[in-house]
Amino acid sequence: EIVYTSPAVKGKVFVKLVRFYKKEDGKVVLVLGANGGRGPAVVGLFDLEGNKLTEVVVDKQPIKSMAISKDGSRLLIGLMSGAKAVYSCPQMKLIQKTKELHSLPAQGVAFVGQSTAVSGSGDRDLHILKITPAGNFFYVVLSFLVVIAFLASVLTNKDVLKALGQGEL
Repeated sequence: EIVYTSPAVKGKVFVKLVRFYKKEDGKVVLVLGANGGRGPAVVGLFDLEGNKLTEVVVDKQPIKSMAISKDGSRLLIGLMSGAKAVYSCPQMKLIQKTKELHSLPAQGVAFVGQSTAVSGSGDRDLHILKITPAGNFFYVVLSFLVVIAFLASVLTNKDVLKALGQGEL
């Protein structure tokens, strides 16, 4: 028996969703999607003995749906607000979170391949999300800053300009 308790939830934690995935080392992890009476939504990873491995608060409102990618590396969460969020597994780091896409709760979510997430709702809409790699934006910005720093260094260093045969500016 697993009794889910969370410091993020006041009172009783209601487990609403259960999924499993197998880690690279072959061990099975239990993924529990839960919330308090009216929130917040929490997701906890547990081993099969019932020990909580990690937990993350995913939203202030309740969780409505959850899916794990085929390789177990990503977790897709549909929220009461109509938004969806993608987390890395088992680190539980947020990869991407949308605004409220649906006018009703996102009752169904699924992965299509590794980089596409789909959500459906009672509002009769399907929303497709192209998942960007975790940290991709960070590396683009970092690369840009490195190039700017290099150019600033070259343009202010007369010895480097002469060595390059450019002369002085």
